[in-house]
Amino acid sequence: MHIYQESDLLNPEFRKSIIDEIEGPENRKRKCESLKRYEIYRDRIKKYILENLLAELDPETVNEMQSRVSTINIYKKMIQKKARVYKDTPTRSADNDDIQEIVETIVDNLNLNNSMKKTNRYVEAFRNSIIYVKPFIDHENEGKWSLLLETMAPHQYDVIEDRDNPSIARAVVLSHYNKTAQLTDDDPQTRAKTGVANNFRDGDGKNQKIADSPADDEKEYIFWSNNHHFTCNEKGEIISKDDETGEIATDNPIKRLPFVSFFKDQDGSYWSTGGDDMVEGSILVNTLLTDIYYIAKIQGMGIFYLFGKGVPKKYKVGPNRGITLEVEEGDPTPQIGFANSNPPIDSHMKMTEQYIALLLSTNDLGVNAIQGSLSADTAQSGIHELIQNAEPMTAIEDEQQQYKDKEKDIVEIAARWIRLYDDGAIGVVSKYKDAVTENVIEYSLKFEEQQHFTSEADKWNVVKTKNDIGIWNKVDAMIQDNPELSRDEALELLLKQAEENLKLAEAGMASIINQGIDGDTNTENTEIEPRESAKEQPERSQD
Repeated sequence: MHIYQESDLLNPEFRKSIIDEIEGPENRKRKCESLKRYEIYRDRIKKYILENLLAELDPETVNEMQSRVSTINIYKKMIQKKARVYKDTPTRSADNDDIQEIVETIVDNLNLNNSMKKTNRYVEAFRNSIIYVKPFIDHENEGKWSLLLETMAPHQYDVIEDRDNPSIARAVVLSHYNKTAQLTDDDPQTRAKTGVANNFRDGDGKNQKIADSPADDEKEYIFWSNNHHFTCNEKGEIISKDDETGEIATDNPIKRLPFVSFFKDQDGSYWSTGGDDMVEGSILVNTLLTDIYYIAKIQGMGIFYLFGKGVPKKYKVGPNRGITLEVEEGDPTPQIGFANSNPPIDSHMKMTEQYIALLLSTNDLGVNAIQGSLSADTAQSGIHELIQNAEPMTAIEDEQQQYKDKEKDIVEIAARWIRLYDDGAIGVVSKYKDAVTENVIEYSLKFEEQQHFTSEADKWNVVKTKNDIGIWNKVDAMIQDNPELSRDEALELLLKQAEENLKLAEAGMASIINQGIDGDTNTENTEIEPRESAKEQPERSQD
């Protein structure tokens, strides 16, 4: 989807062609792939593992394995590790005090830091994301206009690319995405066999008033560009009207897209590609773990057997049951026992952990240690710790620069909405009153230096080494453990600790002395006698 002039949006035939492309097979596949990532990121991975198993095993076996399906969300854990731009809250500084107050008002009321952190994760997960600076009537707060930030995944919106520079979105189209309909590319019997089709999030195709799934929303297409904004139906007919005049309205009141696009590795088009290995790898890891759990079930218990002449064909076995058999002369001796298997569970687990290590390292997450079993003695053990201790190895400065530029765009769009509605009949909620300005909002954004993960033991080993060689003293060690303290505060705290230690030492010495006085007097005589004998010894030698 490309556009050369924004005025093309006012052409009904052009709008209809855009809607046809939105509902076309290519775009549906794009959204289906985005939905898959979104659902796995949101912990709905089980159905994809079952589909993997159905490709290899018969439905009866897969149905039996359902209760042992592994759903460890490695994908989300990796995304959280890789998304680190807003790991620490950045510092925002403006040269003008008035602008500084406006920035703080917008940032705090929009909950900007959390929204940017979520967007950073979405970019790592989906390669594309947008933030919608969305106005709404806050009926619970004065009934006036307010703002919120909505972070959107790629299946929740469409873009019309610039014809000369496809990496730029000239227009954004919001429309409902029917998740159930998009699953038609999969075998419908697959979902029925695995029991994952009937889910609230899939919807039922009916728009209901109570507890309705988002998948059942009505079909509308909301167009946004710098100069135009309107809603149309599936035929491309504009259905939105001005609230006051009742006539069809097509103007964008803030003269700017209320969306800010974020992306990762664009390559000649708006939609970025990549990251499939993390998604498929997460599914494969859980498939392997599911195999291990099922193998442990079917081969971990001994199977009872009974061989002999005239033995019953079926027999129940249990701790409160016995077996009696009549054996006549010449009959073979019955054989009774349990057949046991020794499946290579440890080997399977090591293979799985090795695969996770390769998956992490090929996605720029360094692996510190791989150990095959969880234990209380080792801090770095098992799959969870393997991922937890994985550290990003790539530089983050380039990513930070993108967010520095685009965060200012978000603040500027918010300021435009506030200015627009403050002049309107309804007005803006009072919490944004301090942000009404005609000035351009300029401020600097500084991110904290990223710190690599270190365990407590490693951290204090470094502190001890620096103390031993004289680079640090106890004040430095105190600040290392409490970064919020100044040197004077750390020194004061150490002096108080020294006073407490002295009092404890004095109390301990007094206790020892009191125990000596109240104890066995033979101990005192034993200590005195050697002294006396030592004094008498020279006198005897003189005699």
